Amino acid sequence: MNAETSHVQKAWLGWAAIMGAVSIYAGNFVVSRYGIKAEIGVNDLVALRFGVAGIIMLPLLMRYGVRGFAGIGLKRGLILTVFAGPPFALLMIWGLSFAPVAHGAAIVSAMIPISSAIGSRIVSGQKIPTGRILLFGSIFAGLAMVSGFSASTSPEILFGDLLFAICGSMWGTYAVILRQWQLEPMPVTVVISMLSLLYLPVYFLLLSPDFSAASFGQIAFLGLYQGVLASIVSLLLFSYAVKTLGPQRATLGNATVPIFAALLAVPALGELPSLIQWLGIGLVVSSVILAARIHDVAPITETKLPA
Repeated sequence: MNAETSHVQKAWLGWAAIMGAVSIYAGNFVVSRYGIKAEIGVNDLVALRFGVAGIIMLPLLMRYGVRGFAGIGLKRGLILTVFAGPPFALLMIWGLSFAPVAHGAAIVSAMIPISSAIGSRIVSGQKIPTGRILLFGSIFAGLAMVSGFSASTSPEILFGDLLFAICGSMWGTYAVILRQWQLEPMPVTVVISMLSLLYLPVYFLLLSPDFSAASFGQIAFLGLYQGVLASIVSLLLFSYAVKTLGPQRATLGNATVPIFAALLAVPALGELPSLIQWLGIGLVVSSVILAARIHDVAPITETKLPA
């Protein structure tokens, strides 16, 4: 197998990984909104998600090395956990308690490639092509159609949309950090899962755990989906995609999340986007896909993140 063939195969595997992650992301918006509608608290959902993930990944931490945090180190592990652990999950699920799935999926998915491009420009000098900048403007126009021009623009929904924008920016930043530090997917997933357990003492000591409104079946389903698929499997897939495709192309692969999430929300939650919202989702998705087809410009500097 020559180097060119190997490169092509890795690229295909990278795209397969990001599409697998996208499928889980789309479902996670619906599942999280389902948990909220089942009257399970935001803090309870986050504790369930990372409690399950942490317990599952504990044996792997022993294998990769507890002392050096799987070779990543405590400082870098904490930084990664801030952007992809409980703070991110809290903001996303909190946003879903105010705004519907169509808003969350579109806004988060759109902000990820935008923040990733900006982050790469700041950190490594990766110039943003002019065509991509123009398409980012088109993305914002689509988001306005999804959010600001919808039939319901209450302050609560707009606040939820703001939380989604922050979430998307956090995940785009996470992608840039992953690429700069050249970290392997499995150790990253292990470390984030373990450090996310730090949320549990806060949850049990300072908050009010309450699953009384949920059945055992609901708790088991949420624990499986969010604790295994959303916290472990999707993180592994996304980390691999960033490693093989780079942060900007990997994050641009999230373009299909709004469509899948909005379609899933119709039968699962009875949330049917309006015509203008569907048009906005279409504009966001098409703009992100077109932006993905624009070739990157070579970096003008070689700035590195601190180790």
